[in-house]
Amino acid sequence: MARTVKSTDAADLALGRAIRMWRRARRISQQALARTCGVTFQQLRKYETATDRISISRLARIAETLRCPCRDIVRFLDLDADAAPPPHPVTLQGMTADRLELLLLYVELDPDQLAQAEAFVRARTGDDPKV
Repeated sequence: MARTVKSTDAADLALGRAIRMWRRARRISQQALARTCGVTFQQLRKYETATDRISISRLARIAETLRCPCRDIVRFLDLDADAAPPPHPVTLQGMTADRLELLLLYVELDPDQLAQAEAFVRARTGDDPKV
């Protein structure tokens, strides 16, 4: 019997990244989220990396555990990860899951780290706050 090769869909990848982003934002470990949802942490890792697809009932359970509506997890599925940045002012509309995850990490920085990050970004973008 021939074995079929599973292909990873862009939507599956985006969904996995969104679950990981929400889990990290809620400061929940893979193991804790998996236990609450009735799967192993290895299975949750497969969901987050899109190695395995996730059922809608499992997604609902994950969303419930993460204290967010399913629609907030899937809102990025129709966005292209390589899309141009959103126009200013930055809104959640048009923001990819990767960029939102970076934003969530940014708000966790302590004041010294924040100053270093701001200096780095300003140097990279050529944005001088003194102008």
